[in-house]
Order: sequence, then structure tokens, then C-alpha cells
Amino acid sequence: MRALKGGRLFSDATDIESVPGKTSASPARPSHLWLALYLPRFALEVLGGPRAAAPPVAVISGAVVAAADANAARAGVHAGLSASAACALVPNLVLAPRDEAAEAAALEGLAAWAGQFTSFVSLVPPDGLLLEIGGSLALFGGLDALLERVRRAIDGLGYSARFGVAPTPLGAWLLA
Repeated sequence: MRALKGGRLFSDATDIESVPGKTSASPARPSHLWLALYLPRFALEVLGGPRAAAPPVAVISGAVVAAADANAARAGVHAGLSASAACALVPNLVLAPRDEAAEAAALEGLAAWAGQFTSFVSLVPPDGLLLEIGGSLALFGGLDALLERVRRAIDGLGYSARFGVAPTPLGAWLLA
């Protein structure tokens, strides 16, 4: 295999390792590390706080469920289900229309909030963020400490999130 590096053509990986200034003690971690925050219940969580004693609620977009609270989910209501099927499963289900403007504003607010962890934040509308955290690891004491800090902070804001970490934005998003 041939590779071009620094204006020089190398025939294999061992030649690349012999580049002046390249040492075997170089860290093996990628230069970029992405954290994806996927907010699976964002459409519902934007509408309001905890609803433990309230009737089951589902947020709909058109005639399809976009998100369901825990009470509705226990009865089988899930994202992608038709609103009529959801009502058949849960006769007292409250259907709330999706508020895309409120979601967009909340997502922008979350992006600003995420600036405390990195200056590289990207929106993934309608329900996610991508943070480039490679440069933040040392500042926060490593990956585990950073993830725990983000987890506690996002829980404190009242959002449920799934995390994915990878060297590429797409990889992180797929893992979340």
C-alpha cells in the first residue's frame, strides 16, 4: 500500500512510522472525539415536567406518535405508532401536538448550555447535539469523568439522553 504523507510517498505503514519527529510514544487516541447526545423523549420533555400522576400522554406529529411518556409506553405506545392505534391501546391517552418551534428553541438553549464542555457544538435537529470533546478530556479529568458530568447536568435539566462516543460525528450518532 502506498501513502502520501508530508509530501513524501511511503510504500507501507512501517515507513510512515519512521517519519522524523514521529515517536512510538505518540498517543494512540484519535485527535477528534465526538459525543452525541440523542434525546429520544425531547418532544415530550419540552412540553413540561414530570407527569407521574397524570393521564398517559403522547406527542403527535401529523397522525403519528413522536414521543410517549412512561405511562403510555407501558401500555405499548411508542414513536412511529399511528395516533389511532395509540388511542386504541390507551383509551384515555392525551394527544398533544408537537411544538417544533419550542423544540428548536430548547435545542438551541441546550447547545449554548453544552458550551461549558466544549466550544464545538453542533445541532442535530430535532432531538440531538454533537459535541467534539477530544480537546476537553484533559480539562475534565478524562472521558469517564466528562461523561458523568454531562449525564448529571442533563439529568438536572430534566432531559433523558442516550450517549454515543466515537472518533467521527456519524459514528457517535449511530452509537447513541
